[in-house]
Amino acid sequence: MARLRAGWATADTATRADLQTLLAPLEPQSSVWKPMADEILAYSDYRNHDVAKATGEFDALANNPTTPGALKSRARAMAAFLKQGGDKNVGTVPPPAPAHTPLSGAVPPPAGAPTRP
Repeated sequence: MARLRAGWATADTATRADLQTLLAPLEPQSSVWKPMADEILAYSDYRNHDVAKATGEFDALANNPTTPGALKSRARAMAAFLKQGGDKNVGTVPPPAPAHTPLSGAVPPPAGAPTRP
């Protein structure tokens, strides 16, 4: 479980090779953790713009009889998303508006005026 958590925690920044090394003990065909490790690797391929490979991996997870139900649903959804062009860059979200500061531009109190504690 710790390897899976570490895999997800670093999936956006680690190289695929580093993730493969981390997840290698979970990869044998007999491992019940294999589908979860494969999901992380498929996501890594998606993040690294290898859409064809990621789509194939998500499809394989969705069609694997040993893949748990919830993971199958996620994999099926991700494969459909990628097949429908979900990997296309449609721009960025505008940056947030500057934070409102109620005292910006306020006139300072006159000299000698009482102040709040």
